[in-house]
Amino acid sequence: MTMVFRQAQDRDLLYVQRLLARAGLREDDTSNITNIFLVAETIDNEIVGIIGLEPSGDYGLLRSLVLETDYFTPAKGMGFLEAALAYGRKLQLNEVFLITKQAGAFFEQLQFRPIKQIDVPNEIQRLSHFQQFENQDVTIFACELLEQTCE
Repeated sequence: MTMVFRQAQDRDLLYVQRLLARAGLREDDTSNITNIFLVAETIDNEIVGIIGLEPSGDYGLLRSLVLETDYFTPAKGMGFLEAALAYGRKLQLNEVFLITKQAGAFFEQLQFRPIKQIDVPNEIQRLSHFQQFENQDVTIFACELLEQTCE
């Protein structure tokens, strides 16, 4: 099944909030979804997933990647992440960061590398989504977008 990616619109807010809640993810700031979230739709305009990419200066923070359970496969998850990175390149972001509590092999396939918190730019550390993971056992990954390809 083919997915089409588009920037979220205000009318998608309730769906984004419900999908995040069903996935057990806490997103305090979904009020500005048109600047942060991308949605994946089928050719029948059925939304099947979301990903948050919050730009801050020359950087971006991948916030949440959620696909509907019935629709998820590792290949589709990878395709969705690749679409988010392509969007980051379109925004001319130099580097994208993400925080995860799970194994990073999935992200390393796209050339993300683990980094220490001290190496995260202040623009990203100031974001509320980043700060909510302070003092938690997480791994931070980074991927340079403009200097190398994360694919």
